[in-house]
Amino acid sequence: MRRPFTRPMPNRDDVAASISPNDPQRDRRLAALDEMDTKRCAGFEGVSITAADLNQMLANAISAGDPKARALQLERELWAQRQPGTRMDSVSISDAQVDTLRQILATRDAGAMVAAGRILSNSWRDFSIRIGPEQDLIEPRAFNNAWQILACDYGYPCGQDNTRVLTECALQGHCQAQSLQDYLYYYGGSPHDSQLVSQYQQILRNAVETGDWSQVQVQRGPRPTGRGQFFFGGMPGG
Repeated sequence: MRRPFTRPMPNRDDVAASISPNDPQRDRRLAALDEMDTKRCAGFEGVSITAADLNQMLANAISAGDPKARALQLERELWAQRQPGTRMDSVSISDAQVDTLRQILATRDAGAMVAAGRILSNSWRDFSIRIGPEQDLIEPRAFNNAWQILACDYGYPCGQDNTRVLTECALQGHCQAQSLQDYLYYYGGSPHDSQLVSQYQQILRNAVETGDWSQVQVQRGPRPTGRGQFFFGGMPGG
């Protein structure tokens, strides 16, 4: 089964060699890289597990009603639909799957919200989303970022130890952000993106809290002219 793209853990020596000795943030960047590695493996040192075991753990979590597991399984199913040699936007997300994502979001589980929001932000075939009273087409990057920031409000770990915050400090030198919200606001897009994120976040919170999705509408049909494809894989805000 194909899996969403995830960035491999970089080699520390390679990263260190790529940072100028005169970079005033060198020590901070390497410290962030070390924390990424520690955070990724914390509690799993020396653990060996097979793919079959992982699949069974996911199935068990779904059976137990874990909304994060439901979202991740749905994401895996979508990525597995792509045929070799075709683009990801050849895959279609069904109305039933969209309804499932709304049910998952209704749980207000922060981790599930990140995954479900990521799925809804992608450029699936015959699928787009219109948002707000004017039913404007979403801008996918801002839409995905809005879901991540909304998840912070529901308890997602979005402080300085957030994986994305650490990654961007270590690999890009974007070390001034104190939280995921800071990173997305200052580094994650343009001022226009930041304004959209704020607007989207309010609309999405209302939909999650009330179950009224009338301002977040799925539209079927070809992707509008001039709109590129966006696919957000892995766990960007983890």
